[in-house]
Amino acid sequence: MNPVVHFEMPFDDKAPLARFYEQAFGWQMQSMGADMGDYVLATATPSGSDGKPIGIGAINGGFFAEKPGRPAAHGGAGPATSSASSAGAGR
Repeated sequence: MNPVVHFEMPFDDKAPLARFYEQAFGWQMQSMGADMGDYVLATATPSGSDGKPIGIGAINGGFFAEKPGRPAAHGGAGPATSSASSAGAGR
């Protein structure tokens, strides 16, 4: 089975979100800006050239802005795959 290598969770307010994860866990938080939907990348551990976390059991991820008037969003996690075409295999 492939390891989980990415997580996503919603947020309401970007500033306290970034401050909390930087201070509590030492994560590097990078805001992608309005043109990228205000997505915030969370680097919790170093990654290899393939983008996968180097450490066993380690994970990186991101946060997406909740949008007013849209249904409540829920977080998720994604497993590593050998190719983009295999990501949906077995569903």
